[in-house]
Amino acid sequence: MDRQAIMIAEGLRPHEVKALRILAGTAGDFDPVGSLPGLAQPMIDHLLAMGLAEQGIANEYKGTVGYRLSPLGSAVFSSLKDRKRQKPKLRMIASAIKSVDLRIAKPPRK
Repeated sequence: MDRQAIMIAEGLRPHEVKALRILAGTAGDFDPVGSLPGLAQPMIDHLLAMGLAEQGIANEYKGTVGYRLSPLGSAVFSSLKDRKRQKPKLRMIASAIKSVDLRIAKPPRK
């Protein structure tokens, strides 16, 4: 499961990592969407579809639905620090770079 969690963690996009960190702050309790600032229902549905979150009863008197990390989600959250960060590579397109016309360029100051 650790290898699977690391593979999932490496494939997460930045907004999914942010949502996972917000959901990890619930400390194992089912919290409704309104009590999780910065997390909306579409992202929770996406985490549920990935198997990283689970749904349950947040308040048994009102019957409100809450969300928390699943066991797989907890493993992925703990393996976030071990994942390889993908740094964006800057590429310069040769056709987009205009060459300087040396006939009109000023000579460097001495």
